[in-house]
Formats: sequence, C-alpha cells, structure tokens
Amino acid sequence: MSERKLHPLVEYELSFLGNDDPADVMATTPQKLREIIAGADDDSLRRRPKPDSWSAIELLGHFADIELIHGERFRRILAEDKPRLVPFDPDGWNAAFDHAKRSPAEHLALFDALRRANLDLWRRASPEQRAREYVHGERGTESYELLFKMCAGHDRLHMAQMQEALSAARQDRGTQAAAG
Repeated sequence: MSERKLHPLVEYELSFLGNDDPADVMATTPQKLREIIAGADDDSLRRRPKPDSWSAIELLGHFADIELIHGERFRRILAEDKPRLVPFDPDGWNAAFDHAKRSPAEHLALFDALRRANLDLWRRASPEQRAREYVHGERGTESYELLFKMCAGHDRLHMAQMQEALSAARQDRGTQAAAG
C-alpha cells in the first residue's frame, strides 16, 4: 500500500519540526516568544517588514488565533466521527481583530492559556485517539497526530518570521539614524 502524498503546506510546516517531539516544541513556544520580543520597543513590534507581511505584534495575535482554532479542531476530532473542518482566513482574522492595536501581554495571556489546554488534551490522548481522522476542506483526510505536528512546525515558522520582522525594524531604525 502506497502512502498518500502530503499537501505542500503540510510538508512545509512539518519541515520546521523535523524529528523533534511536537509536544516539547509546543511547550517551549510561549517562553521563546517572550525571548524573541524581549527588549523590542513598541515601534519595532508594530512595524511590518514589507506591506504584505505581518509585524511581530500581528504574529503574536496570529499565535493566539491559531491556538484557538486548533483547540476547537482538536476537540472536534476527538469528539466527532471524522468531522469536516473548514479552512480559515488568517489575514481576515488579523484585520477583524486588529491585532496591531493590542499589547504583547494581551496576546501572550490568551495564547498561554489556550496552549496549556491544548497540550493537556494531547498528553491525555491515547494512541488510538491521536490516530483519529478529520477531513480538511482543502487538504482532505488527515489525523489529529498530523495536525498536532503541523502546529509545532507552524510555531517555528512564525517564530522565524517574528525574528525577521524585528530584525528588519532594527535595520530600518539604523538606516534612519545614519541618514539623520
């Protein structure tokens, strides 16, 4: 029996996880987010590196959004028989909830609480529960375990983007200071 080819987004997010334990990666994310933003001024947190990319504060908001969405998805997978899950529009959520105007502390408080609950759910799940399937509206049939691993890769992907956004903001400030 041949293995089904993974959707490109799934492969991409899993590439950030590698062979690491997804629960370990996800458990360390809240602290790593705090380390990434430590010492960043408000302007740097809110500055977009490019018009079509997110600022560090918007990425913090996305972490909370996606944790909320995944928490609902995890619970549906465990409670329902092969639920159909619809994609969501992260840019729409960012705009609707105006993540750029919230504080890092607000985003992190929500993310921390949701992450703890989602990790607890994973740790209590049996191997049979982790193998439960759902149907994604764009990617087809996947398992709870695969989605959980994607979440860990997603963490690393967006932490790298957050570091890039803050680095670009520092470079912009340095360029402006040199020109002034």
